[in-house]
Amino acid sequence: MIRARHSLFVLFCLLCAGPALAQAPEVLPYQGYLTDAEGMPVDGNVAMTFRMYESSDSASPSWEETWDDVPVSNGMFVAYLGQYTPITDGVLDTTTKYLGIEIGSDGEAQPRQRVGAVAYSIYARDAYYFRGYGPDDFVTDEELAEYNYVDADDVRVLIAEEGGGGEIDLDGYVTDAELADALAGLGETYVTVEDIDARNYVNEGDLANYVTNEQLDARVENYIDGDELAAAIANYITEADMVAYLENNNYVRDGDLDALRERIAALEGRADAVDTRIDGVDTRIDQLEADLNGRIDDLAARIDAIANATQPYVLGRSDATSRGQFSFGGVTGIKAAQAMCVAAYPNEPTAHFCTPGEAQQAIAMGRYNGDNAGAFDGQQTWTISGISRSAARNSNDSLEISCLNFLYRTAHRANGVTLEVDLNYQTPDGVNGDVVRLRQEVACGTDLPVLCCR
Repeated sequence: MIRARHSLFVLFCLLCAGPALAQAPEVLPYQGYLTDAEGMPVDGNVAMTFRMYESSDSASPSWEETWDDVPVSNGMFVAYLGQYTPITDGVLDTTTKYLGIEIGSDGEAQPRQRVGAVAYSIYARDAYYFRGYGPDDFVTDEELAEYNYVDADDVRVLIAEEGGGGEIDLDGYVTDAELADALAGLGETYVTVEDIDARNYVNEGDLANYVTNEQLDARVENYIDGDELAAAIANYITEADMVAYLENNNYVRDGDLDALRERIAALEGRADAVDTRIDGVDTRIDQLEADLNGRIDDLAARIDAIANATQPYVLGRSDATSRGQFSFGGVTGIKAAQAMCVAAYPNEPTAHFCTPGEAQQAIAMGRYNGDNAGAFDGQQTWTISGISRSAARNSNDSLEISCLNFLYRTAHRANGVTLEVDLNYQTPDGVNGDVVRLRQEVACGTDLPVLCCR
């Protein structure tokens, strides 16, 4: 394969022109396949230069011919070498020649193509034509007999039959031996029929089993040349190399593996027994784990129950409101506040209104219903505090007990204490947190719910 700006795949058919005429042109038909640099077949006329060399690395060619326009169709082309620059006898002697090919100005393709016996068919043609004379120019034995020539013996017999006597003067004639000696003295200028037969030239019938150019073209596309084959097998190793490598690297043969297979079988049996024991241990572990998880779950439930029973949890605001008089469900005061929480959370048996301390502890521990946080976040609710005095005074200038002590049933002139929870409260200095604050001076006549806990 040759690759430059073009790629030339040589089908290399240096075909001898058939000797149909006594003076056939001394040309060598050359056939090839040409592609571009991308491997696509070329179409059109292409300039080519052909050179014949004495060796594969000769510096100067012994013959050169340039074709300006070689017709190329779908990559295929044929050039008749010697059409413009005759190929003389000195160019193709009996030694091996090498053909160099240059496509355009790409530079001569490498390697050069070896010209073998096909090119020397010119010499076979020359022998066939006897230096320009074809077989039809000579006479055969049968044709010679038709001319009724006689030899010396025939002449003598004829003279004797006719009653002649004496000897015939044959000095002007030559004998067969003299003719043979004369021809032998001429060297190889002339050849006999036997000489031609001895050279084993082929005839048309002998060529019947050979392939045509078209058949060759169709087959060589899937074949590789010697250089490509050598490159392809360069990385392969021989059987001897493989055996040596296996032995040097401590590989074993199939027969050597029998003892190892027996040991493996024994180990597999022991492994099966170990697996069985492991399965029993795994089963016991699973049982212990299930038992332990059950006990852990029970303990967690008990801890949650204790935590729920001992730690305050904010349920939210009550549905009912009070003006501070706390009369609800037929009860008043603290009992009324408790009844308001029970009515709001009927599924919570320990529901009651939150004291400020319970609210503070629950909010600090995050113990409240996040889904219900909006119901009490930032909202005021009634709560109970220690004994506090209202700033309001009655007519006899005596302090009255706050209505939020749940001991005072009327809301005249009395002020109450409210509880406000602010979640995610931001302080003036930018700190976020949850705040529970008591607010006083809220008139007991204001309708507010109570904050319920459990």
